[in-house]
Amino acid sequence: MAASGGGTGRKKTEPLPLIEPRKKWSSSGILDWLFVWSLSSEQKLREAEKNLLGHLATPCQCFYINIGHVVGESDRIWTLAMNTGDPKHVPLVALHGRGSGLGSWLLNLDVLASQRPVFAIDMLGFGRSSRPMFSAKADLCEMQMVLALELWREEMRLPQMILLGHCLGAFVAISYALTHPHRVKHLILAEPWGFEATPSKALDMLNLISSFLNPYWILWSVGPLASILLNHTHPHPRLKEQFRALLEDDLNHYLQQCKAFAPSGESAFQTLAQGQVSCHVREHWQRQSLMERTNELPRNVGFSFTCGAQSPMHALPHLAIVQGSGHYVHLEEPEEFNHHVLTICHTIDV
Repeated sequence: MAASGGGTGRKKTEPLPLIEPRKKWSSSGILDWLFVWSLSSEQKLREAEKNLLGHLATPCQCFYINIGHVVGESDRIWTLAMNTGDPKHVPLVALHGRGSGLGSWLLNLDVLASQRPVFAIDMLGFGRSSRPMFSAKADLCEMQMVLALELWREEMRLPQMILLGHCLGAFVAISYALTHPHRVKHLILAEPWGFEATPSKALDMLNLISSFLNPYWILWSVGPLASILLNHTHPHPRLKEQFRALLEDDLNHYLQQCKAFAPSGESAFQTLAQGQVSCHVREHWQRQSLMERTNELPRNVGFSFTCGAQSPMHALPHLAIVQGSGHYVHLEEPEEFNHHVLTICHTIDV
């Protein structure tokens, strides 16, 4: 992996450091222990990402993009760029799901970047990007996520994008497209969150519980014990046999470290869930189907959906079903998923 402080389309400024500056806190006792743990996790996440991305065959650049005051005083987006020398094709921008980061696209990046520029980012509040405290109001929280993506796009000077989103990333993608439709060539939504049918009573109960207690704060507060809790409580992607021996440990360690930070993005997710999403989705979420929801998109914005055959979403109509996979469709059946994405991109290019 080639790491650099610069990338295609960036403003000519001094190179940005490759890790977030450590904040100076004054605390004692348990707060000192928590702070030391957070710094340790920062280093461990950097190392885990380096090990994971070391499996890539295609050269890449990783760097921070400064997007200024969105939520925090100076927010930054950690960015991976590949094949940026291709000016003929619309770039593809990959947005990960909750509790994850750009490394979750490991089994897709080489193939997707073989035909066009590809960018993957740690969304604001996740991975190695800044982790500010989002608004507790669902509408404003969504606006902050959309604004962060738009300011990143401006800094990268991308006239248009193909947005590929998984889970929460798919929600951010469609929210962005509704706000900035002229910047989106096509939406590819994998296992999208926020467009289900009427939420179940069980989900309502979980939202009620999480309104009082964010489970990711528990993971952050128990420090090194977090990895043990995650191994027993959080499902990991079921990698195919040919990838399991090579990648499973590195991938699981990376995902664990993504969850070890103060849960800024996870708190934002809970705000959206408890508010039943927001200005674009709230009035439709409980009574419209997945396809009816897309009627709000302008005609110039194309969209495609994909989900795993073992996912609860597979019963919904008009979806591309990836056999043998569940929620982590891009990791569990990467060949079929990559073929699906490339086919869509080829159709867009014609």
